[in-house]
Amino acid sequence: MLHQAEDALNEHFQPCFVMEDYKQGNLVVKQVEDKWHVSGLFDLMEAYFGDGEIDLSRPVALYLEEDPSLAREFIQTYIDLKPPRPGFAERFLVYMLLDRLIIWEFTQKNHMSWWDERWTFRDWASRYISLQAIQA
Repeated sequence: MLHQAEDALNEHFQPCFVMEDYKQGNLVVKQVEDKWHVSGLFDLMEAYFGDGEIDLSRPVALYLEEDPSLAREFIQTYIDLKPPRPGFAERFLVYMLLDRLIIWEFTQKNHMSWWDERWTFRDWASRYISLQAIQA
């Protein structure tokens, strides 16, 4: 997967704030006129500056668990509002793998996984790192 995404990962990007734990539970929104905007963020422990596309992974994973159509809608809305750089799909899979590694490490270290503990990392992560999961 990393080899296939090498060119996509080498695409130039404008560094920006990356929260790493960007998800519904760590933000507040505010309605301005008829649109909702993120107005605050919480849990900045893992924040750094990098490729902002990385922050798509956590909410997509959570939406996949809840209802895959939500994940597809989230990604499609992002693409509609911000046309992606070349190689988006390949980068997305690598960034999702990175996010799943972070979650796996955290749950293993803290003995708190919320999935079948007999699963290997591959068993668990494979359902998140498939483009079919987010495509209509």
